[in-house]
Amino acid sequence: MLSPQQYNRYTEILKIVPDDPGEEVKFYTKLMKNNEQFKKTDRDFETWKNDYVVPWSPLFDIAIVLLYVFFALTFQTTKMAMFHNFNTIFDNYFMGDADEDDDGLTYIYFKSEFVEIVKNVSELFFTFTDSFPAQSNFTRSSNLTATLIEKGKQNSVSYFCQENASEASEIASAAVQTLNFKELLLEVDYLIEEFTEKTESLITVKYSMSFKDVDNLGIIEWRSKFKKTEVQYIGTTMFIDALHNEVFPIAILFVDAFALLITISRFMTFIKFAQKYSKENYVSFAKSFLWNVNGWEFFNLFYQSLTLVTIIIYILIVDPNFGGERWLLFLLGCSAFIHSLGLFRYLKMKPELWMVARITGRSLSKSCIFAAGFIPTYIGFVFMGISFFGYFCNVFKGFLRTIKVLFSIFHSDIVMDTEELVKEAAVCPDWLIYTYIFAWTNLTNGIIINSTISFVECTIDFLIGAKWKKYGRPNVT
Repeated sequence: MLSPQQYNRYTEILKIVPDDPGEEVKFYTKLMKNNEQFKKTDRDFETWKNDYVVPWSPLFDIAIVLLYVFFALTFQTTKMAMFHNFNTIFDNYFMGDADEDDDGLTYIYFKSEFVEIVKNVSELFFTFTDSFPAQSNFTRSSNLTATLIEKGKQNSVSYFCQENASEASEIASAAVQTLNFKELLLEVDYLIEEFTEKTESLITVKYSMSFKDVDNLGIIEWRSKFKKTEVQYIGTTMFIDALHNEVFPIAILFVDAFALLITISRFMTFIKFAQKYSKENYVSFAKSFLWNVNGWEFFNLFYQSLTLVTIIIYILIVDPNFGGERWLLFLLGCSAFIHSLGLFRYLKMKPELWMVARITGRSLSKSCIFAAGFIPTYIGFVFMGISFFGYFCNVFKGFLRTIKVLFSIFHSDIVMDTEELVKEAAVCPDWLIYTYIFAWTNLTNGIIINSTISFVECTIDFLIGAKWKKYGRPNVT
């Protein structure tokens, strides 16, 4: 008589053990239906839980995310702080107490005022070096460059020194008299020198002022822009700068390389098993491979490879001007974000956390589908707000601004402020204002929020029912 069947999950063999010790143990491989082929398990987690093997790949992923955090902190406390401080100093000096609207923009409404501002700003570009609040050597490294942009014409570039800086106002005076005026751009480069015992640092700053015509209305939009910061070291680089620029990226590179090697070795195991299984069970290699590999493994390979490529690019081109490489900042941010998402899989360690993760994922997918269907209504309210109030109220003066205002009302942030601003400038009856804001507030806060709550409740019921069904018990809820 044979005892119950025993399944060895690691050798993929069905073993039948007889009760009589004298009988032969029988092994069957082709009669077996491998459960792992149809239920994609997380191999790292299963090995950790069942065999008590150290899960190096998860630990490496956690270490990489922590190194990303330290790298971001060092960059934030050095590069970003310097950039923001310079920008604040320049804006306060050149723009002073200029009046700003709700968007933080400054508008010039009169031609004489525009010409006078251009004249004053042109002179300030040359006197700024005497007022800059720094003990380091601060000098101007270029003359004033004035670029006149007109419609249908080539850009006109003029250069001014300190003696004739006031003549830049003549360009502004002639420009506003024509209908082709589009923008006037003023730029100057500055140089800051800092000396230590072993190094000399040269910081080049490019600052610009732009005066742009707004939609051919004769209104000038006045903006300042801190365009570029370059840092060059002469001599031995200080250790603290090397720490900020290189230590954490190199640490990320080494840890990620080890993690990627472990992931690749795991994929090699999957490939060998898939080849063997496909030959013995007469299925294609692709099906055998996809049956055996969890989807998280592909995502794991992707974000580890992305981190490796991004860090290598950074180390190859890293220099003190790292803040100027905006595309690399974007790539690093995306890489760190995607790598952080990779930790999501390890919520399986606790069933309660994994339940919350599944609820969040399924609810978000359903909510996104509902939000996509709500977009036409959203756009309809945007056009309605522009049509009703856009001509006389600054709150609804444009498409993108109206989208932001309605989105803020959706979160109940500026409901009363919006109502008061519209009423102050309104030339339409109050009942129209109240009806519009009341309808949008109730539609978003009432229907959308309650619908989202319903999605979450339905998802919870589904997951609880699936769990009861898994254990062969009826759902008592």
